[in-house]
Amino acid sequence: MVKASQLNIAGTLSGCGPAFVDIFMAAMSDAAVAAGLDRPTAKQLIASMVAGSGQLAANSQQSFSDLAGLVTSPGGTTIQGVLALEAHQFRHAIIQAVLAANS
Repeated sequence: MVKASQLNIAGTLSGCGPAFVDIFMAAMSDAAVAAGLDRPTAKQLIASMVAGSGQLAANSQQSFSDLAGLVTSPGGTTIQGVLALEAHQFRHAIIQAVLAANS
């Protein structure tokens, strides 16, 4: 349940969030195509991954960070990708986008 004082941010997350996720998926699709995968297959894989991650998060008591940690092996490819996101301030960009849309 959202308090009346939280309606603006709840609306921002629900109303703007899908566009932010779509932009994320489009970028992943472009990267997949650049790496040689055809766009329809990339779209199917990415949409399935986002749906599965969302379902898992909705049904889990774990934080988003903890869920990410479950698929991030020490020295593995996922942590390398996470470090690249951090180097390019991905989290900061998302936080700023939500705050800008909420203002």
